[in-house]
Amino acid sequence: MTPAQPLEGSPTGHARPFDHEQAEATPQRDPPPKGEVLVELLTDPWSVWCWGFEPVRRALEHRYPSIRFRFLLGGMFETLPHQHNPGFTMDRFFATVHRTTGMPVTTNAVNGHDQPTSTYPACIHIHAVRLIHGNKTSIALRKLREAAYLDGKNISNPATAQDVLENAGVDPDAFDEALDTGEPEREFKLRMSALEQQGLTAYPTLLVTGEQGTTAVHGFQPLPRVVSLAEEVSGKVHPSMPAPPLEEVLTPKERWSTREVAEALDESLEHTLDRLTTAEEDGWVQRERYPTGDVWTAVESP
Repeated sequence: MTPAQPLEGSPTGHARPFDHEQAEATPQRDPPPKGEVLVELLTDPWSVWCWGFEPVRRALEHRYPSIRFRFLLGGMFETLPHQHNPGFTMDRFFATVHRTTGMPVTTNAVNGHDQPTSTYPACIHIHAVRLIHGNKTSIALRKLREAAYLDGKNISNPATAQDVLENAGVDPDAFDEALDTGEPEREFKLRMSALEQQGLTAYPTLLVTGEQGTTAVHGFQPLPRVVSLAEEVSGKVHPSMPAPPLEEVLTPKERWSTREVAEALDESLEHTLDRLTTAEEDGWVQRERYPTGDVWTAVESP
């Protein structure tokens, strides 16, 4: 969340070979099927650069069937560093993320009265979801990020997280019970130990695995760079499929930034904004306006 950990605050990074035997020991890691590439993002719900990676993730899912994506949950800060270092402001840092990634982002969650003191609780919340709803971890992670960086909520607060995750289909009583057992925290600590032993401590880090090995890349990476890395580790071209129709991309109750829609449809921001505005006028899309960009949700099928 702050550049106190340089790679969290850096918009660029460098690729380096990764020890494949170590990579195989990473929790929940599977080699991709022949001809495919696995892209893993080392993440924390509070990582604003990982929030900025969402347009890339959604483009991969909609346009690159031979490139599989999954999150690798870690944890950034047990105790958040001081946010008032000389020459640094959270607003300026988040503005850099917005300019680089195109994602709308608010500082309310980290500058407001209910500020988080650690990113670890939010990570533990995702482990709790995995224990009770294993198929909902990705959507739960997305909902927590939206709550933090669109709605300005402290997702390290268990009560806040419970409310947010209930909207993702997570049973609130089961969520509370899972946290009370202590099992999510134990699993989180085991994951952190495994990641630290492999030197995976920078957020974000991409692990790109293909038939020719694994490459680790630190820092935010745009879509063309991710596709290029996939081709390097697989020795083959991974072409983009024809973009899906807007009606297939925008599904009810999912929030999409303009940049995310543009990446998924392989269109310019201007053309995408025109199409979304028309969809809003037609009544099947709802717009949320933020100072750093608009967010769109389908309210019904067109």
